Amino acid sequence: MKNNQTIYGSLFLIIAVLSHGLYGVFSRMIGVEFGQVFQVIARSTLLLIFFTVAIITQKSWKRIAKKDYVWYLLMIFPGLIALISMFIAFNHLTLGTVLFIYYAVSTFGSYLLGYAMFREKLTLVKIISLIFCFFGLYMIFSGSIKLGNSNYLLLACIAGLGAAAWNTVSKKISHKYPVAQILVIDNLLMVLVGFPISILLQEKISLPSLTLPWLGVLGYSIAAIGSSIFTIKGFRYLQAQVGSLLLLLEPIFGAFIGFLLYKENMNISFAIGAFFILVGAALPNAIRLHREV
Repeated sequence: MKNNQTIYGSLFLIIAVLSHGLYGVFSRMIGVEFGQVFQVIARSTLLLIFFTVAIITQKSWKRIAKKDYVWYLLMIFPGLIALISMFIAFNHLTLGTVLFIYYAVSTFGSYLLGYAMFREKLTLVKIISLIFCFFGLYMIFSGSIKLGNSNYLLLACIAGLGAAAWNTVSKKISHKYPVAQILVIDNLLMVLVGFPISILLQEKISLPSLTLPWLGVLGYSIAAIGSSIFTIKGFRYLQAQVGSLLLLLEPIFGAFIGFLLYKENMNISFAIGAFFILVGAALPNAIRLHREV
């Protein structure tokens, strides 16, 4: 049974990685002129509709225990901050730069939160895996780091911390409630919190249309459906620290997309870095599977 949980958790997070890896492409389609907060509201509205239909169809809504309301509320703020920060960073930095900082910081944050919230042990295997992953990320993306864009680099760091908090906090409720229910509430709160902020910032509110930004919103929303569902499912079966290492596979996919669409650098360093990330991400799960056989 534990064997199957590890396999399922790993497969779910790999699917989430492939979906999440397209965020940078859709962020550039939308563009910052669309509204940095409004783009979150637009996407969250589409996701809210989708998951509401899913929960009604499945008839799987469960009554929320009073003690769990706090976890739903704690998910919204880091999630909103991460989405806005990453969106801005993608539109001002190369995909490689954003992904390097985002995953370096989110992995470190997941380790700290995994210990603080679940007392997950930082074993020798996890330390070695973390070193492999960070070295791989350095080999792939170090050449794209430019300190002149300090404000946007900081936003990429904030996005990483927000993602780590969202992923880890979701473990507190992911085993109690259907995934669709968690995402209905998460996206509803995104809209309720984000809309007043968008108005205060005097962002332009536009209705859906067949324009490039709105097509980007639609594409982003479809990718987010896959990413959200499978991230929660993956972290349901894996430790936060192990899951965060597996998510490091995304920079490989993201760098490849960046190379194809935007001619961003991919050379021998990419191949070496990709190898180290694959080894680092696979090591904890491989050893765990070996012990459980």
